[in-house]
Amino acid sequence: MTSAPAAAEVTRHCYARHPAAVAVVAAVVGGTGQAMVCTSLNAVSLSPPIMSVAIRKESTTWPLLRTAETVGVSVLSDLQDDVAFRIARRPAAERLNDIPVVVAADGTAVHVLGAALHYRCRLGTTSEVGDHWLVTLPVLTSTSHDDVNPLVFPIRSRPAG
Repeated sequence: MTSAPAAAEVTRHCYARHPAAVAVVAAVVGGTGQAMVCTSLNAVSLSPPIMSVAIRKESTTWPLLRTAETVGVSVLSDLQDDVAFRIARRPAAERLNDIPVVVAADGTAVHVLGAALHYRCRLGTTSEVGDHWLVTLPVLTSTSHDDVNPLVFPIRSRPAG
């Protein structure tokens, strides 16, 4: 084992190998569903329940989502790697096309159906941390679907068949 100063490309490679849940943060903004995929979701506090997510400063979706009253956070199931890729690769206006979702009763938070975990959160504090925004998400409701497992990044292809 060797170590070296934290060069960007080496650090990026290490981060990519670090297991993390794959989540979708989504909300209805201006009558349109907006969504982003993230692998930086963390449980921060149990009492009160608070999560956090780190969002790249270059994100074009975050300026829209940060105006939402609440957001839905869906930790995708291990059968939804295709959903993660489709949302991540599509233009913002098309990310939720053909993705089965449900809008919470509040009319704002959006959840991906079939996900392992669902949280409805309000937006808390935002702090500048390097090239990201660190956003706290006070949890309003949480649901666990124990019949499926969470999708973990790095995503490994499922065996055929």
